[in-house]
Amino acid sequence: MVAALRQWGETYAGEPEGPVMDIRHDECGAPVRVVVECTAGHAALPPSEVTARPGPAARPRA
Repeated sequence: MVAALRQWGETYAGEPEGPVMDIRHDECGAPVRVVVECTAGHAALPPSEVTARPGPAARPRA
């Protein structure tokens, strides 16, 4: 979750000099990014293909 918030902040409100924190893959040195995927294996879903709904534990507002 923290990585997703960091990625959003760097994308939409980042510093012109670049990211404040540079997270990279140890093995190859490439930058790390957060990707949304479904359990059926569809990876890198854009926001237009995702819908948030109340889950089973959601309660009606009082």
